[in-house]
Amino acid sequence: MHCPTPRAKRRLGFTLIELIISVSIVAILTGVSLVIIKPAAIRAKARDSRRSNAILSIQTALELYYTQNSRYPCTGNSGLCTGTINWQAITTTSSVYSALKPAFIRNLELDPIQSASPRADPCRFSTNYRFNYKSDGTYYLLTAQMENLSSASGSKCLDLSQWDNSDCVEINNNCYGVENGAL
Repeated sequence: MHCPTPRAKRRLGFTLIELIISVSIVAILTGVSLVIIKPAAIRAKARDSRRSNAILSIQTALELYYTQNSRYPCTGNSGLCTGTINWQAITTTSSVYSALKPAFIRNLELDPIQSASPRADPCRFSTNYRFNYKSDGTYYLLTAQMENLSSASGSKCLDLSQWDNSDCVEINNNCYGVENGAL
């Protein structure tokens, strides 16, 4: 009968050292790829894309509202077109939300990471993400806070024809805005 020698035994697995080296290489490659890919920046750009699409949907709903009512929803006192015209953060309790949903827009999307108490000021608090709206019935301004400066480059708030710089104490370059007649 033939007895195999230790050298003749077939190797059935990896040694502990080989496994540790392999896991280390995979961990290093994962770490390097996370630094290169920057998943947080990719998610921020995706949220900015959702914001610009939501702005377009709200803008379309505002134009449909105007077609039926011959004016835009107002943000004056008690939602009237008189008195001081104020900025309004679009929330589920705002007058513009009530005016548009459900008749003119089925799903009025709020900001993807809107805070519980959004500010009704499009100029300040650039990390307080929200949609803002202002209208006297004849015109409207609709804004969003973008996370990436490049996302706002297509339509900066300061470039809007109805924009009133006296509303702003500080300049916010992440402010993306649209106005009536800009569809």
